[in-house]
Amino acid sequence: FNIAYSAFIIVVNPSLPVNSLREFVELAGRKPGEIAYGSFGLGSASHIETESLSARTGIRMTHIPYKGIADVLPALVRGDVQMALAGIPPSLPLLKAGRIRALAIMANGRDSSLPDVPTAGESGYPGLTLGGWFGFVAPAATPRPILDKIAADLARISNRQDFMERTITRVGLEPLLQPPEQFTKFVREERARYSQ
Repeated sequence: FNIAYSAFIIVVNPSLPVNSLREFVELAGRKPGEIAYGSFGLGSASHIETESLSARTGIRMTHIPYKGIADVLPALVRGDVQMALAGIPPSLPLLKAGRIRALAIMANGRDSSLPDVPTAGESGYPGLTLGGWFGFVAPAATPRPILDKIAADLARISNRQDFMERTITRVGLEPLLQPPEQFTKFVREERARYSQ
């Protein structure tokens, strides 16, 4: 059962002289390999998607892998890396404080917590969508009646307004309520997309 989704945003250190994704791509194109980006680790979604962005735009950046977002964002603030893909919830405090700058959101639509940040598509790069999902999984051998009970309980809780406001929307996540069959299809599609 999937309950929430958070699109990644392209964030940069404020010292980088760019204010849009297009300006970033132009700058990186003039300085091949000189701009470093931080990822959540080798083979992580942030690594793969940044390399996809590089391939689609013809730019070349230097990859610096970290253990997770908790290491990437401080490195971005310090200027150890100049660019990263990050989730909205951990980025919001740094964005509000002006310690990092958002260039684009990798989603089909703008996010309510960052209404002034354009999508990658609006920035001239359609199809660049990526984010993290937050769902519940169980072992494949779990009996169907148990799965049905868990799914029903999760649906009941997830549909409560107080839960949504406190746990999902207030922290910058978007509700994405998918029952087991729909969530299974979603995960298969994600796996196929990343396999490419």
